[in-house]
Amino acid sequence: MAYRVFLEDRAAKQIAKFDAAVRSRVEALRELEKGFSARLDIKKLKGTKYHYRIRVGDYRILFMLESNKALVYDVSHRQSVYD
Repeated sequence: MAYRVFLEDRAAKQIAKFDAAVRSRVEALRELEKGFSARLDIKKLKGTKYHYRIRVGDYRILFMLESNKALVYDVSHRQSVYD
């Protein structure tokens, strides 16, 4: 199933602060528009029903699924993303 990807303002600002190398790796979230793929390291977050994360190197992309939409709400370094 393919998803339309939307960024919350906070996530867009976080991505804009990254250097070009990290930004290009974070673009992996665009793969969601083609559907879940084995190439993406996606895991469901424990204790939640619709929340997932994608691991991109030392960064984590947190998103929520609603019908055919993926709403990205946080993109941070792995040390601080779950705080």
